[in-house]
Amino acid sequence: MKRKRKILIISGIIIFLLALGGYFSLQSNFLLNKIRGIVETQLITELKTDIKLGRLSGNLLYGVKIEDVIIADKKESGQTVISMKALDIKYDLLKLLSRTIAVKELILQKPVIHATVDDKGNINLVDLIPKQTTPESKEKKSFLLQAQEVKLVDGEIYYQDKLHNIDANISGINLSVLGPLSPWNHEGKLAFRDATIEVNDVKKHIGTFEVDFHFTEENGQLERLRLEMEDSWLEARADTNFKSPLPPFGKGGKGGILQANVNGEINLKDIASFLPSAKRLEGIARVNVSASGPWDAISGHLELTVPTVLFNPNTKEFFYFRDLSVTDVAVNADFTNNSVKVTQFSVNIAD
Repeated sequence: MKRKRKILIISGIIIFLLALGGYFSLQSNFLLNKIRGIVETQLITELKTDIKLGRLSGNLLYGVKIEDVIIADKKESGQTVISMKALDIKYDLLKLLSRTIAVKELILQKPVIHATVDDKGNINLVDLIPKQTTPESKEKKSFLLQAQEVKLVDGEIYYQDKLHNIDANISGINLSVLGPLSPWNHEGKLAFRDATIEVNDVKKHIGTFEVDFHFTEENGQLERLRLEMEDSWLEARADTNFKSPLPPFGKGGKGGILQANVNGEINLKDIASFLPSAKRLEGIARVNVSASGPWDAISGHLELTVPTVLFNPNTKEFFYFRDLSVTDVAVNADFTNNSVKVTQFSVNIAD
């Protein structure tokens, strides 16, 4: 009995030491670097572009942190399309046995996205979407993705549109999404706080941009969108369904229904800097837009009122040096996907 007890104790100690050794080996730099190389090679193969992953730390049993992630632009040599300071991933390793990628938490730290549109209208980010050549290959590679929480912290987007000659950047982006991504059912919040937007060398300060949303496979709800930019604001709400939605959610484009409403107050000074022909533009515009109907046949109504507008055109292009003053500006219009019909336009010209 004593001998058996000793054997059991020694066996328990050996098993414990092996488990402890295995635990620490999963955190060893050698193994983590090996995994980092495998993941990097696999991503390069799938995305067909240069990818660099920095230091990998953590424990492979439950979560890792990847630092200094860089994804190169496929078409622009030497340019980066996506980079981030760190990517934190916490997951359930056992669910991989059932072909499920169960992410408990995914945090993107300081991501920077360089989105470009070339002179033919092609978007570089689309090139990063892997293409499935056959239904058989898609079936072989299919995994169920479940993400309980996804966060984007202090992100930045640079946007260059060569087709329409637009350059813009937005900083201070934060995103939080709760709920599984597959099946598609989650709620979340997108916010910019004290962010800046720059369009063609014109900078504007965004005091608040908040979006609360809830999406399922069949329905989507924009519970609240609030934008405050200097002295202007906009609020929007929308409901839609995806029974037969527009791409990228599916093929076709018939059957999905949209209902949306937008209200706002725009200080014309806030948009004057985007209009090179306006030397002076002042006034408060109140706007309401409502739209509804199937995706392929949306119709709606626009109502715009401005009590007083002061306008002075750029004197290099016009020969009128005095301020123009108009009052009681009112515009009503009905619109569809393909047309706009102005039903009312009235204005009083001051003396």
